[in-house]
Amino acid sequence: MTDTVNLTIEGATSTIPAEELTIERIIAEARSVGYEEFSVFCNDKEIKGPDDLRIIPGADYVITPPEEELNIDDIEYEVIEETDLDETD
Repeated sequence: MTDTVNLTIEGATSTIPAEELTIERIIAEARSVGYEEFSVFCNDKEIKGPDDLRIIPGADYVITPPEEELNIDDIEYEVIEETDLDETD
């Protein structure tokens, strides 16, 4: 199974393979909706710059315009728990 991340921009969320989340992808997504400047959050924490980007499988990444305050209470997260696939009942 491929590890995935959730990427949200302008209220639309996409689930993509974790290895596809790159700085270049984030910039392309932001520019596609007209953001020249933007902020990126990973599970409620702002990523300060490209060197701080860490890809965390299952994490939620949100791209916002910089002037917009992110209201964390408006974001819904799905908790994915790993299960042992070898278990039988």
